[in-house]
Amino acid sequence: MGASVPGNFNWVKSRADCSLAVVFKSLEHGVSEDVKVANGLVGSSPIRFSLVQGSRQFSVIREEGATALSPIPTTYEVNFIIEGQEIVISRENRAFLRASLTLNNEGECKLKIGDSELDQWQVRRMALEELFFGPFNKSSRPRTGTTNMEGI
Repeated sequence: MGASVPGNFNWVKSRADCSLAVVFKSLEHGVSEDVKVANGLVGSSPIRFSLVQGSRQFSVIREEGATALSPIPTTYEVNFIIEGQEIVISRENRAFLRASLTLNNEGECKLKIGDSELDQWQVRRMALEELFFGPFNKSSRPRTGTTNMEGI
């Protein structure tokens, strides 16, 4: 919308459209597209990404198949969960991002982390960049087997 917000801007409707359920679903759709692109970039690597969806949560899974250097397949995950009035992003069952919603002075629905108002792509990058491009969280232990989103 930018700097030219009209004087009769309907902020009530805009804030209602900026609901947790709507933004979470939109975030999930964006993550789904990110997973497709990431899978297209891995080539013949033993790494694959997938999206596991639930009603108030979803996870991005990184599966690394067995190789000569690492004979045990490993699985890493990043979880997105609606918790109260926030979207909590976690890995290894520890939250590392908490985003709330705000309608800013330009009339735009933004995700707020700390004092920063962010677009969805920025939050997705913060949540998934290491999973897609890193060695994922070197200090944490990889999980083997399937993912369990229950109890998070």
